Amino acid sequence: MRVNTLLVAFFLSLLSFFVVSGAARAEALPPTGLYTAELVNLEPGFPRFTTVPVRLWIDSWTPADRAQGLVDLLRGQGATAFADALWRHEIGRLQIDGRLGLPIAAAFPIHEAGRDRLVLILNRPIAPWEFWRFARSLDYRFTVLELDLGADGQGSGSMVGAAKLHVDKDSKLVVTSLGNLPLRLLTVRRAAI
Repeated sequence: MRVNTLLVAFFLSLLSFFVVSGAARAEALPPTGLYTAELVNLEPGFPRFTTVPVRLWIDSWTPADRAQGLVDLLRGQGATAFADALWRHEIGRLQIDGRLGLPIAAAFPIHEAGRDRLVLILNRPIAPWEFWRFARSLDYRFTVLELDLGADGQGSGSMVGAAKLHVDKDSKLVVTSLGNLPLRLLTVRRAAI
């Protein structure tokens, strides 16, 4: 188990997202639509590095009032209430290696210094054996992706497949990964539609 500092400053950036007026925020938001990438597993112990294609369909961004409600819910009632709230929303889909897509429950765009940072949160699918064995992985019920895109719509990112989320005393979102390293997303591209 390792605390991932990927998204530690996310909450502060999210607050700046709320402060921007509605009209200015609409101009600054990156376009919705299809994003593609290659997912690379860098975990030690595998015989070789493997890559699989990833497709992200984002239909809309999480509205500021709902995002604030989710953050307050995570801080006040914990991860179980947060996960229950995420199941009620679908604003896109994540498809890995051509498999059935998983619903994206929250998508936060952050525009800073000419770059777009996209943070996506999903409820991760839980395998039946995790329930049967009361596995420690049940505490890591989220999948978190972060994409970093330049002005040309290309960049890289990372994915924490099994993550635990909480808000610390400094109001920062802390992502704890079940694995040692986040998975890397390479050749991230915003598809022209």
